[in-house]
Amino acid sequence: MMKGINEMGLSYDMNWLFSREKLNPHPERKPQHQWAITQLMKKVSTVEEVLSTIFTYNWGNSISYQIHFADKSGDAVVIHAGTDGELTYTRKPKEIGYLVSTNFNLARLDKGNWNCSRYKTADKMLSKMGAENDLTVEFMTSVLKATHQYTTLFSTVYDLQKLRIYLFYNRQFDVPYVLDVKKEVAKTTGYRQVSLKDLISSRNMNKEKTK
Repeated sequence: MMKGINEMGLSYDMNWLFSREKLNPHPERKPQHQWAITQLMKKVSTVEEVLSTIFTYNWGNSISYQIHFADKSGDAVVIHAGTDGELTYTRKPKEIGYLVSTNFNLARLDKGNWNCSRYKTADKMLSKMGAENDLTVEFMTSVLKATHQYTTLFSTVYDLQKLRIYLFYNRQFDVPYVLDVKKEVAKTTGYRQVSLKDLISSRNMNKEKTK
């Protein structure tokens, strides 16, 4: 899975990098018989717990993505390759209140070795949060709308306090599909797979019935 949320209010997401980053392998660390993120999402509830565990795993000799975590306290972090080949992280600064990640390694941000208009757009919009904009689903949706690509299949906004997912399919940012995490978890005691297309179709069918 590329993104998710657990019932404790911890969420994760990931983005692919423009180029694969080299890592120093650590065979002495725990092997990933199951993807480490899947294991973490079953057990932990905070960014602090993620940081105390994620570096105990061996991540091989390269990585082509960055992993984002956020919890219901407002804490957030991006796990990425460091310029020294070690897996490291960038944490949300307390004085800023937001953290942006797109498709370049955040380790290169301070070095100026990047060029991403989507990062600049999101950063500019989020910098006005509190002064001109409140932190709402509507505002975060506007950021997604301003930074999507023509190939974007779906986008999400997570409300980690209320445990809700606002899903936008095929760049339809005015039509969210709202998932209540507790209700979804209660629907099954085991593995359940539902396609995005089926979710959207079921919503449209329900709308037709209520007309």
